[in-house]
Amino acid sequence: MRTVAIVDPYDAESMLAPAFAAHGVAAVMVGGTPEIPCEETVSFDPATFARMLPWCDDITATVATLRGHGVGTVIAGSERRVILADQLSEVLGSPCNGTRLSEARRDKFRMLEEVSRRGVRVPRQIQSGSLDTLVAWIDANGHWPAVIKPRRSKGSDGVRLCASTQAVADAFHVLPGRTDRLGCCNDTVLAQQFLRGREYVVDTVSRDGRHRLAALWAYGRPEPDYARVGLLATKQLLPPHGPLADTLFDFAVQVLDALEIRHGAGHCDVIIDQDGPALVEIGARLHGGPPAHLMCRAAIGSSQLDLLVQSCLDPASFLDGVARRYKLDGGAAPGHGCRCRGSRDRDRGRLLRDYHAPRGGRGDRAGLAPGRPARSK
Repeated sequence: MRTVAIVDPYDAESMLAPAFAAHGVAAVMVGGTPEIPCEETVSFDPATFARMLPWCDDITATVATLRGHGVGTVIAGSERRVILADQLSEVLGSPCNGTRLSEARRDKFRMLEEVSRRGVRVPRQIQSGSLDTLVAWIDANGHWPAVIKPRRSKGSDGVRLCASTQAVADAFHVLPGRTDRLGCCNDTVLAQQFLRGREYVVDTVSRDGRHRLAALWAYGRPEPDYARVGLLATKQLLPPHGPLADTLFDFAVQVLDALEIRHGAGHCDVIIDQDGPALVEIGARLHGGPPAHLMCRAAIGSSQLDLLVQSCLDPASFLDGVARRYKLDGGAAPGHGCRCRGSRDRDRGRLLRDYHAPRGGRGDRAGLAPGRPARSK
């Protein structure tokens, strides 16, 4: 039986093992930490894996075990272990993005520096362990308000919008030495120019350096302030054709190429303002959690996750359709298309999502009635 390995299969990647199993392919879970983080147990189901490999800091030994199980593909199952998946893939000799730019695919400062050298527009930025240095840079460049964030965090963790020196100090002092939600210790803090514009996410799947558009999303966020700048209120699935779609996809391809993401999933966070598109960040993994992929399956019949599985199991077929784009019933206008609203139930520590398929869409494909809300369990 063909076998794939998924490193820390949390978030949307918790759906990968069943998706591969539907094609007769077994999945091995590779632990990237000594223990499964408690916040990840909501989506992770060990019963979907043929084997569970505990965390091991010996890459060579882990690869030998994977070879013994017949593993031919390694996939990053969460943001926290993108680098480990690169290392395992490279030593295993399976299709991969290599390790030369692994750090730049995780570290937000290095990420933007790398793509900027390739001509991709990014917000101006500085990283430092000195509060005075950060404030002096913001003052000198007129970047008020400024975004303060960790360099390797996930989502809105530690992200603050600061309109004053005191706000920068407040945001700064909680970050150095703090371990974020992904287990990374903050040694320096990142300050960035705040861009005012509409925010989009471009989901892609790549194989051999050729990129396919999987989904386009418009993000709705609350009015930005100190604590809410990184929070997500709504996401809307957009049509794949037209000037906006072409601009976003072309921009994402530049980013993918700049960071040498030649294989696998990617989700590129872009802001379009009066000067055009600019990169916020890119993740070398699947978009978000399961609800976004259920939403896509219901609305267009497939998701980024399904394309990733196809690219691994049938690369020739994937490449034959790489220029093909999905069909979305509905549109991007307010009140149409597909929207997903989210909030976090902090008391229970669970991420809840409301899903709404467009009327007349394909809700039956995900076992959901069109227009009826459903919650992830």
